[in-house]
Amino acid sequence: MASFWMKNMHFPLDMLWLDESFQVVHVTHNAEVPEAGTPDAELPRYRPPVPVRYVLEVNAGLAQELELQEGIVVEVVRLTEASGG
Repeated sequence: MASFWMKNMHFPLDMLWLDESFQVVHVTHNAEVPEAGTPDAELPRYRPPVPVRYVLEVNAGLAQELELQEGIVVEVVRLTEASGG
């Protein structure tokens, strides 16, 4: 099962947990930055309640602002360099 921690992060995140078809199956809102010096063993682990294939991390609050919720499908597009590469 996928699991993330916020070691060395400097800002909170929302995590969108996606299945193989890029459907959001869970949202973790506002994964907080741990206090400096928190031992690794005490860092919270964030994980979805079901198996996932991908996780999309965005600034905390953006999921709610954009109404990103369970059941939506995320469109993944390939970005190319500005030079057309």
